[in-house]
Amino acid sequence: MRAETVVICLLETPFSRRSDINKQQIITDGRPTPLLTVLQEESRTKKTRTFQLSWYNSHKWLCGSIFKQRLFCWPCLLLGTTKNVWSNDGYIDFKNISRSAKMHLISKDHIKNSINLKRLQNNTATILDALQEGASLSKVLYNEDVRLNRLLMTNLIDVTLLLGKQELAFRGHDETSTSLNRGNFREFFTVLIKRNEELTKQLEKHAHVFCGQSKTIQNELIYCVSDYTLEYVKNELKDVNFIGLIVDDTTDIVEKSQCAITIRYVRKNGDLCERFLGFHDVSNDRSANALFELVTSVLEPYDYKDKLIAQSYDGASVMAGEINGLKS
Repeated sequence: MRAETVVICLLETPFSRRSDINKQQIITDGRPTPLLTVLQEESRTKKTRTFQLSWYNSHKWLCGSIFKQRLFCWPCLLLGTTKNVWSNDGYIDFKNISRSAKMHLISKDHIKNSINLKRLQNNTATILDALQEGASLSKVLYNEDVRLNRLLMTNLIDVTLLLGKQELAFRGHDETSTSLNRGNFREFFTVLIKRNEELTKQLEKHAHVFCGQSKTIQNELIYCVSDYTLEYVKNELKDVNFIGLIVDDTTDIVEKSQCAITIRYVRKNGDLCERFLGFHDVSNDRSANALFELVTSVLEPYDYKDKLIAQSYDGASVMAGEINGLKS
């Protein structure tokens, strides 16, 4: 807070309503003692009175505001609870300042506020140390919470990768807390963390916000792994000169027609790679044109047009036909 604006700021937002750190800063900076430029002319004698900087030395409690062009009592401005000219409106009568200052100096409110301000000034170092210690502790606790949350997510990702690699189902028929078999995802995750006390406590701590085992989280993890894998394949294909395409149709458990798309290529080190790009629903339209639109949309991100040299299908005429099938 700048010295020339501190009085205005305190009038708008009292000292008592400010944060501990802000209070500490105001006390450390001390009272503002600017040069006031206001001129006062007496109507009877035509004598002009100006502000004197020496008044700040004569009255150590005095402070001023450039914007208001008035004088204030620093202890009463900070800690006063009773409204008066020295704490709210500002003093401007330069002719009678000596008499008014003496009267204010012996008032009960001024004495009480001055004593309380002195106590705050004496405890400045203690308050600052406490604030710094509290901030440091909060940072340590926050970083530890982040570490444990990341460790929990790592275990969730590991379970997702394991089930995908082993081609095992994620969900169970009954995933309630009383079920003997809550599904592979929940059971594997429980086994992973049950011997880790800090992870178990962390999971219980955030159970009302995030359990990490709902079907929504499972699906999001699967999609994230899929996106990462496809991006890896895309980067790998940048250094590949030729691509082979494998397209086959299959059905899922509810007899819905799906198209399985796979690509094959040889990396620069000579390794033969076969990458599965996913199952795609074709139950609404299995014509050659529809399949062509599907396959080209899937291959589009992989810059395939100048690299595709081979096609392999399951033999169905709509796919392999040389005249009007997907192959053509």
